[in-house]
Amino acid sequence: MEILSCPKCQSDNIVKSGIIKDRQRYLCKSCNYYFTVNKLGKKIDDYYVN
Repeated sequence: MEILSCPKCQSDNIVKSGIIKDRQRYLCKSCNYYFTVNKLGKKIDDYYVN
């Protein structure tokens, strides 16, 4: 499992808190901030994008 940190307070005191739009949602227990991580999936290489 990857180690996440809160984007607001940089704490690592994080718990999973459901799924929103096919993304895992997390809750920081230090500052009560909800956030999601970037979806891991296929990405078009910048070489092919005009």
